[in-house]
Amino acid sequence: MAAQNRNTERIVVGVDGSHSSKQALGRAVRQAELTNGPVEALTVRPLPQSHGALSWLPPSSSDEAAMKARAHGNLTHIVEEAVG
Repeated sequence: MAAQNRNTERIVVGVDGSHSSKQALGRAVRQAELTNGPVEALTVRPLPQSHGALSWLPPSSSDEAAMKARAHGNLTHIVEEAVG
């Protein structure tokens, strides 16, 4: 979608890997093709339920980077699988 109409709103779709989220992504892409607008796929990366000795510390920066990279890789795989 290189040529995007600046007057067209973007389509934002949440993706979690489920069948229904892949269907929603596919529909969003088809709609974007009709309106010549961009699609933004989003996902979340949950924090571990227990982290650190006291179970409340935020993850270290290296853990944070690894979680972010894993979420990005998962999202990329899901998008490629859903829309090619």
